[in-house]
Amino acid sequence: MKNILILAVASIYVLASGCSSDSSKESTTAPKSLVGTWELVSYMSDSSGGKTWIDHASNILYQKHLTPTHFTWISYQKDNDQLVGMGGGTYTYDGENYVENIEFFLPATSSILGQKINFTADFVDGEWHHRGFVKDFEFDVESAETVVVDSSRIEEMWRKVPAVAKNDTSLVGTWELVSYHEKEGGPEMSYPGFVKYMKLVTPSHFVWIQYNDDGDYISGTGTGSIIYDGKTYTENVAMIHPSGHTLTGATITFGGVVNANRWTLFAEKTVKQGQEIDSVYIDETWARYKKP
Repeated sequence: MKNILILAVASIYVLASGCSSDSSKESTTAPKSLVGTWELVSYMSDSSGGKTWIDHASNILYQKHLTPTHFTWISYQKDNDQLVGMGGGTYTYDGENYVENIEFFLPATSSILGQKINFTADFVDGEWHHRGFVKDFEFDVESAETVVVDSSRIEEMWRKVPAVAKNDTSLVGTWELVSYHEKEGGPEMSYPGFVKYMKLVTPSHFVWIQYNDDGDYISGTGTGSIIYDGKTYTENVAMIHPSGHTLTGATITFGGVVNANRWTLFAEKTVKQGQEIDSVYIDETWARYKKP
């Protein structure tokens, strides 16, 4: 179990090589907000005795996206188009302590789902350094209960992706799908209550996630960079899960209307490798997430 948890969360998924400098650098001032998209720079492995930073491999897209209320991280192997791991939920940050509430997770069998992970967070040369522990559970046959048997350390260094200077930031936040149309002129449809469909928008990126109410099955997700001038919204798709989707690598230009906490968007044009292609019809209405 411990090895699975480390693989899933502590960046052992990445094919790493080389080492960075010692972690004894002086911290810089913590930001008031972590909102944005972050890319993994390096991680600390338990096998190194907690003394060596390991750089993650270039063939892995490893990002963490944060809105004011939610986060998600993605580990995606670019050379074989495979989503290796993913997790997310709500979080809190007080300028020193960063806490993740894990509400969905892939692989589905991980006991990390449902945990509240407490991190200390500081900043080294502008990079976000956080460290914490996840609990390792096992089923005890004698007591017929799930018990904590160990813990796994997570220690990672992240670098923020610069926001696009001309981007309008009014869409930044967490959105929940209200309804959609499968075809033009078709009936308005919605997913059943046990299906969660969310879109997180940062100043530079988007990510959408579709998962079941228990959070132990992610049926689909996609991510990439955005451009938004206040009228036209464009997604540059870097990854879609399940793998093999024709829109991976495409640029989708949307029209739509944003009215306070309601966002209606529809696909106008999809381009891939400089050529316009046929696209899946997209006509969706989203509502901005409200805290319970």
